[in-house]
Amino acid sequence: MKKISKFRLLLALTGSLFLSSCAGTYYVADQPVEPVYTRPVAPYDGTVWIDGDWA
Repeated sequence: MKKISKFRLLLALTGSLFLSSCAGTYYVADQPVEPVYTRPVAPYDGTVWIDGDWA
């Protein structure tokens, strides 16, 4: 009896993992908004602002 119960549990687990791995299809209608960077004060002299960070 214990072997049958373990087998059923293993079968159910395998089935649920198989079904959960199915990929869905998604459609995105709008393009995301571009981020707006506000340039803070330079941390020290000689730094250059490059797209969101000091270098």
